[in-house]
Amino acid sequence: MGCSAILWDMRRHVFPPHVHLVYIAVVIWITITVGCAQPSDSDTFSPNNGDNNSTVNNDATSPMHITLIEPEHGPVAGGTVVVIRGFGFENGSQVKFGDRWAPSDLTNVLSPDRIVCVSPPGEVGTVPITVMAPDGRTTTLDIAFSYDRFSLDPDSGPASGGTYVRITSPDLEFQPQDTILFGDATLLDTHIMSSGLVIGRTPPHDPETVDLVVRRDATTLTVEDAFTYYDSSDPAYGGFGGGPISGQLTVTVLNIYSRQPVSGAFVLLGTDPDSTFSARTDSNGTVVFASPDLRGPQMLTVAYEGYQISTFIGFDRSEVTVFLYPVNPPPRDGNGLPTIPNPVYGQVIGNLLFRDQEYQMTCLWDRVVPQPPEGYRRVVRIYQTFGYYSAPSPEILRIYEDTSQCVDGFGIPFSLTVWPSTLTLYAEAGWEHADDGKDFTPFAYGIVRNLVVGPEEEVSATLEIIYSLEGNYSFTLSQPPELSDEGPSSYRIKLFLDLGSEGYLVRSSATVSTTDASETIYFSSQPRPDGPLADASLAVYAEAYSGGEYPFSFVLLDPVVTQTWPGRIGPFLPVPSPLVPQSGEELEDSRIVLDGGYGLTPTFYYIKLNTFPDGDTFWRIYANGALRSFRLPDLDGVQNVPIRPAGSMYMHVLSAYIPSMDFDSFSYRYLSRNYHAAEAGDGVLFSF
Repeated sequence: MGCSAILWDMRRHVFPPHVHLVYIAVVIWITITVGCAQPSDSDTFSPNNGDNNSTVNNDATSPMHITLIEPEHGPVAGGTVVVIRGFGFENGSQVKFGDRWAPSDLTNVLSPDRIVCVSPPGEVGTVPITVMAPDGRTTTLDIAFSYDRFSLDPDSGPASGGTYVRITSPDLEFQPQDTILFGDATLLDTHIMSSGLVIGRTPPHDPETVDLVVRRDATTLTVEDAFTYYDSSDPAYGGFGGGPISGQLTVTVLNIYSRQPVSGAFVLLGTDPDSTFSARTDSNGTVVFASPDLRGPQMLTVAYEGYQISTFIGFDRSEVTVFLYPVNPPPRDGNGLPTIPNPVYGQVIGNLLFRDQEYQMTCLWDRVVPQPPEGYRRVVRIYQTFGYYSAPSPEILRIYEDTSQCVDGFGIPFSLTVWPSTLTLYAEAGWEHADDGKDFTPFAYGIVRNLVVGPEEEVSATLEIIYSLEGNYSFTLSQPPELSDEGPSSYRIKLFLDLGSEGYLVRSSATVSTTDASETIYFSSQPRPDGPLADASLAVYAEAYSGGEYPFSFVLLDPVVTQTWPGRIGPFLPVPSPLVPQSGEELEDSRIVLDGGYGLTPTFYYIKLNTFPDGDTFWRIYANGALRSFRLPDLDGVQNVPIRPAGSMYMHVLSAYIPSMDFDSFSYRYLSRNYHAAEAGDGVLFSF
């Protein structure tokens, strides 16, 4: 797979609706992390006439050899971008972690001495890594990659501390008396939510990579090199770093995909292109501004031909790493989608059983699901947990009542196609309308926890419908946006479970819609966070909704912490509607004014100016959430920068709120919705 297949802006289709493209993100981050390399002539695969089943030992005399793995550890859910170094690697080689193959479509031989792949899911512990050439020859590094007993998200942050982190334990090892240490400093605001989840804020620390230590009396549990503190900008995700601006500001400009320096880019502080605070980047992609007058919050713009313009507004940090996006999109298929390889799935083969009155497991539905009323039918809906919460968990199978399907002593067989990961299978038994499958009423559930399914791997599982749905919850909305003909048009509330390293369980049957912000929202017959879900935490997502279009605003409570019901959801972020320009207007004096409204103050705004109707991004703007009005620089007289497009443009405005974070801690990682406790968006058609 060449670079042309993956140089794609995954955020092109984020607004709206919000589709979390996990697969595409993984492909892009392979390139972002290690850069693109075109195979040389020596990389071309030539069949070997030797024994196709021969094994190459991993020693210095072997023609194929592994020397180094970077990084050497990652989470059990998989998804870690891993670089394998050595020699003798051939195009088409595949990689195995223990007994599980890495996704073949995400494995690239960049050169004879470097392979990039994505780790498959696995169990806690250390596994060997094997590289297999196309002719079947293999080489193995025995002690190569460790699946961490604890996983951090994020796994890096500023030396000043304060980064909000989630720490998950796949083996459910947390206990209430545990002390969590980053190096030798204690995690701040520690909340041990369950045996599988801890949340808190990082303590300050000198810039270095530190161990995560869980201390329990005389026992310590450790993950080495678990969290990286940095004092400049985020080494993996760019953005702001250093201390407050005090006479000097260093700007580094890199290509978002290759991480190569962009030489000759125009860099400007303020809005006047003729300012003394304007310069071109050197061969390292760097500009240094120095002056006794250079202090306090700044506005920075970076522009260069062949790239989208980027502007940062209202930051006070002395080091900035800017990622520029190339203008030219990669090739697309006939449907206008990026040309990426097909994903590789796994299989779960299993059986479904019900519990009768004598607690025996049978195929009989009667003891679990009563006879349905006329016009309804019995059904079991099976779901897979996923690593995000903004869309329902995939419903991967429905099983209807049919006695001919029963196998004595075994149950009702099923076969599921699943996304490879560490996951939970969850099944609900109930009624649904026979005509359209709607109006689902669940009565009981079954669950299989901590299934590890690798790409193209087949595992077995038994789903026993034995647990009652006795959870009853209620919520009220706090300061939601008002509904109107222009939108939002309704409120939508989703109740779900956070299963830590196994992802989120978001069921469409646990969604309530309303147009009355004052009413109490009730959820009945829900799974409770006890029994097989004792380590799970309850979460709720509420959205002022416009049918998947603008405007919208949502707030997330994860976990829900309340002693009394109804729980309170909110406040929401105000919808960031553009007041200037209005729909169809010209952007006079290059000024943008946003509606401030009510509720929370955003951490930052992320604004994209796209051509219309093509949707190509021309300008990206990242602004301090405390601001409501700002003016963009006029770059028309500057050489070697993009020319403002004629015709219609569309302004996408997203606001995001991240707890315990200010704009001066911004890095590109925080554009991901997974970090947002609240988000809102709107847009407007305009022209320059």
